[in-house]
Amino acid sequence: MYGPDEVGRILMHAPQILSFSMSLLEQKLRGLECMMPLLLVDENVVKRWLRASPRLILYNHDSLRHKLSFFVTEMGLAATDLPNMDSRLLLSSLAKRIKPRVQELKQCGVQPSWEAHRHLVTMYSDEQFNTHMQKVRVTLS
Repeated sequence: MYGPDEVGRILMHAPQILSFSMSLLEQKLRGLECMMPLLLVDENVVKRWLRASPRLILYNHDSLRHKLSFFVTEMGLAATDLPNMDSRLLLSSLAKRIKPRVQELKQCGVQPSWEAHRHLVTMYSDEQFNTHMQKVRVTLS
């Protein structure tokens, strides 16, 4: 599934993998492979996600599945858009960053949507997010 170039890039960006036993590494890769049918994505999509965000291999596949499920159910990400999704959006913590930010948007009366808010809830720094939310509150008051 992964050639020398893909493995080299993953190791360069996630050197912790070198401390993995072979069985743990195989387990991580199998976990990603098992997710493919559930996510309606194929091997090429997973390879593209890992090339763009090699640290994904370090993540628990249940955690990734929960994030994707949240994006679909709470933010309206269409399952058919998963293959084209920017994998960097999966690097943020669901419990510490994504859910609290979605909750804050809802408290301001904003219905979070994937198209409008995906970068705001996943990739904005805390400072950027707070500045944006101050503007939202001013606009809504």
